Order: sequence, then C-alpha cells, then structure tokens
Amino acid sequence: MRSFEWGISKFYKKMSVPPPPGGIPSMPLVKPVEKTTSQPKSSLQKSSLSLSEAKTHPLDIPIDWSNIQNVFLSSNQTSGILFVETQEKDHVVVVKATSTIAQEIYGGKIAEFLGLKTPQVKLMEYRADFKNPIKKYWADCKKYLKEFTVKYGMSVEQRKIEKELFRAFFLLMEFIEGATSLDDIMSDESIGKSLLENEQVCEDFGGMIVLDIILNNCDRLPLDLIWNHEGNSSNILFSPKLQRLVLIDQAFMAIINEGQKQTYFKKIESFSKCCSEETLSNNPYLDQVVDYIYNCTGYKMSDQAKENIHKGILKSIEKLKSINKETLQGFKTEVEMMKTGSDWESTYFNSVLTIDIDFLYEAIQKMTNIQ
Repeated sequence: MRSFEWGISKFYKKMSVPPPPGGIPSMPLVKPVEKTTSQPKSSLQKSSLSLSEAKTHPLDIPIDWSNIQNVFLSSNQTSGILFVETQEKDHVVVVKATSTIAQEIYGGKIAEFLGLKTPQVKLMEYRADFKNPIKKYWADCKKYLKEFTVKYGMSVEQRKIEKELFRAFFLLMEFIEGATSLDDIMSDESIGKSLLENEQVCEDFGGMIVLDIILNNCDRLPLDLIWNHEGNSSNILFSPKLQRLVLIDQAFMAIINEGQKQTYFKKIESFSKCCSEETLSNNPYLDQVVDYIYNCTGYKMSDQAKENIHKGILKSIEKLKSINKETLQGFKTEVEMMKTGSDWESTYFNSVLTIDIDFLYEAIQKMTNIQ
C-alpha cells in the first residue's frame, strides 16, 4: 500500500522560540493511561490519502479513534505534530503536542481579535475520573493512535506518539485544506503571484507582523530591529482557497527581565513610529520582510503589494486602540476555562500563569502610541 504523501505537513512545525529571560514553566510529562500492543477492535484499512486532497474534519464532530484510517508525522521530525485521517474517509485533523499550550491558544485569540485567520483548536485534557467522557476521549486518542502504528509496523510513528503524547494536555487542531507554505511558492510562480500580490493576503502579512511583535513571537518573519532570528518560512502558511494567510504557532512569550522588557518596548515604539509615516522609501522593517519573501520564493513583490502590507499594519494598530486590559484578561479567562477537569501537577495552571497581561497591555500601548 502507498503511504501518505508528506506534502504540506512541514507547515505545522512546532514552536521553537527559546523562552524569555528567566524561562517559562514547561509542560511536564505524565505517565500514559495504559500501555497496550493489542490490535484495535475494528478492522482498520490503512488509507493512501494524499494531504493535498485531504478535507477538514470539523472539530465539533467527535472522532471515533478506534476507526481512524491513518496516522503520520510532520516532515519536521522535531515537531510534536501528528496528522490523523479520521473515521470519515479523506478527512483529517491535526494533533499537536506543545510545551506552550496556553500561550499558543491565547495568541490565537489575539490574532482573531485582529481579524486574522487561525485554525480552530480544542484542548485535549487529562482528567482523574476515568468514567468521564472527556477523560475517555483523551485516553482513546492516545490508545488507538499507538495501536494503529503497532498494527501496521510503523515503528518511528509509534515512538513519536509515545514521546509526544506523553503529556497531560495537547491540542486538536483544524486541518487547513490545500494549504501551502512560503517555501512551496518557489516551485509555482503563478501561485506565488496570485497570493503575494493579493490585497487581502498582503494586509494579513501586515497584521501578522503587528501580532508577532506585541506577542514577542519571533519564529516567523526575521526583523533584525526587533529580534535576532533568521525567520521560519514553514510557519507562514497560505490558503489558496480562502486567499488568506493562515496563522499557526503564535505563542505569547512575555519577557520577564525588567531591563530587557523596557528595551523591547523601545523597539516597539520605533517600529510604530516608522510605520506611521506615509512614505515607504525608508522603512527597514518592510524592506526586510519583502527581501525575506524574495529569498524564500524567488518572487519580488511589487510596490503595491508592499503598500498593502503597510496598510495591514496600520489597520491592525488601529484595531488595537480599542482593546483594554479587561478584554485581554477576558481572553486569559477563556483560555483558563478551557480546562474543565483535574490538572496534573498544575500543568495547565502554570502554562496559563505565563500569560502576562501587564506586559501585553504595555506592548499594545507602545504599538498604538497610547501613553
């Protein structure tokens, strides 16, 4: 039988940003509910689906983990990403293990506030009560993913599942149909032109830049005047169908050290001041973004596309002016309330604790020039 094509799987690369000074609490690992090498109860047939043809399995439709069609890894072997074809033929979900789980969910809420497209997510959580249906869903996911790999002799996938899902919490994510990354545009100039000259896509780039700066999320675009990072093109994902950027891996990484925090805020002020000017001839931030896109794709964006990125920056800054500390706290409460049951050794609590509302609010004030 043919195996899955790995195609677009690299786009869901795990967040690799080093923690801010002082560090953040990591998500401790927990013992699995049970270890088994028995065969699944159902008669499974390994699918030959190509991800380029896969469809989204809606997260509000329960997954019958005992009847999954296939499971495979991201092409980035260091990421905690699994793609699962569910009981619905050709329909796929993403299972993601991450040590910054609450920070990523929170970053997604800020992205949504700015009108940016993000995949839907659902928290897969540990509960002490084995009779509870949420606990059973978590346990079944682990159990049947492992059993599937044992059945088909997928030893690499089996080891990865045992390692990555050795956790109290992980994410179930919406699969983006037909997604393509910045890297893949290099092989298709027509797609590159249609996306990189699209007004909405360019405005999304601008919104993404603002989002990443206020969240201190450097694992996407290189901005030397903000971070020391070479960029991560696999975290820049497009939906040709929607003609939008789709944002993944936007963890909120608050800076703890007071001196470094104030230095960072000054960088935000400089960015905002530079982008408030009408002329784009001396904007090093936009120049670096356009150059990075060219280096990744071989496509040189037009001056109009650059202006649309700038427009997206200004629109996002304007939206941020309407947000207050109560709204930011409300988002944090929503993230905290996603956990409905027991917390393994305060795992989720510690992740939520790193969501520093004061840092984010001050970053937004610097971005919007509100004192």
